[in-house]
Amino acid sequence: MSALPSTVAGDLSPAEQAAINALHMGAALPFSYKGPACQAACYLVIAEQHGETAVLLSDRHAGEPGSIAHSFPRVATIVYQQFLNAEDPRALRWLEHTPSPPGQTRFDRIERVRMLWSPDMHRFTHALRDTTRSF
Repeated sequence: MSALPSTVAGDLSPAEQAAINALHMGAALPFSYKGPACQAACYLVIAEQHGETAVLLSDRHAGEPGSIAHSFPRVATIVYQQFLNAEDPRALRWLEHTPSPPGQTRFDRIERVRMLWSPDMHRFTHALRDTTRSF
């Protein structure tokens, strides 16, 4: 993987750029999670730049069972509780990385995900993907 083209990088915040660059450099950490109806593993990057925090969650392999796409709010809540509970949950920037399937020539996909925080339940309840903007 290489650095982001300047046209793409210009659309990202510094924290988002740092998270994606860390993924491209192989600095994402394995993260396993287990919940009532969900068990899976992904890669995790947390990047802070200029007072802003971006979190990137990445499936290990395209199309593998236990994809984070199906449980993003649950996984985001676990990441928040374990690593970021001193942060304002509404201020965090979330990105989702979907790798290309093996043997396919299409590019990996990275999308912004807007998370809805429920202060009453102390968790993220919905993940709204910006499907018009992939990086």
